[in-house]
Amino acid sequence: MTPQFYIDAIGQNQIIWLVELRGEPVGFLRAKPVDNILYCAEMSVLKHHHGKGLGEKLINHFVNFAKAEGFSGVAGITYKNVPWNGPYYLRLGFSYLDDAHIGEELRAIKTSEIENALSHAGERVVFGQRF
Repeated sequence: MTPQFYIDAIGQNQIIWLVELRGEPVGFLRAKPVDNILYCAEMSVLKHHHGKGLGEKLINHFVNFAKAEGFSGVAGITYKNVPWNGPYYLRLGFSYLDDAHIGEELRAIKTSEIENALSHAGERVVFGQRF
């Protein structure tokens, strides 16, 4: 994504947390309010920083922020069978959520054109946690 995309995202009530090591940005998580939850729209850690627990720290901060701000839960959409996607979120205490357990806004994201395009590379699932 372009820098302008993230400037616009912040202007649209989205939240971006950045992880830096020694002044170098190495990971981030972008979230936005959806229905009554906080939705993880995007998360990434540079490949040469994988395995250091940075993604888990970002996720923990995201969850703790959502709890502190009164959201009823958190969710995201990911690839079910990619080890650093679906299985990773399950290890962190999330569950997969079916359509009966998600709101209208999240359902619209799940069925969006972008998600449909991503699903061609593998099965996409909603993961989440209710508080």
